[in-house]
Amino acid sequence: MLFILLVLLMLFLLQLLQILDLLLQDMKKRVLSLGVHVKVSEAVKNLVCQQGYNPTYGARPLRRAITSLIEDPLSEAFLYGECKQGDTVLVDLDANGNPFVTNQLDQIVNLSD
Repeated sequence: MLFILLVLLMLFLLQLLQILDLLLQDMKKRVLSLGVHVKVSEAVKNLVCQQGYNPTYGARPLRRAITSLIEDPLSEAFLYGECKQGDTVLVDLDANGNPFVTNQLDQIVNLSD
């Protein structure tokens, strides 16, 4: 019985992640139209799934969780000039579990010296 419950839970989580991936594809297309590529870490995806599921409403709150955990920090990065056209940004979690945006260009190491 416990095995069956674990299998059902795993299937449910996979479905929730598939829904999340579809919603993220839409968001990434919108941001790409501004010339910025977005990557989302697995940690952020897991947090969105945790906060975006409600037993009563199912996955309906997922969209709101994407807005608050991914789109809001991304919007702030745009407003503060931390990302511009042609950049690739990563949305990840800090040590306290809060989402933040990192410009991937900051992490490129120049090996030509």
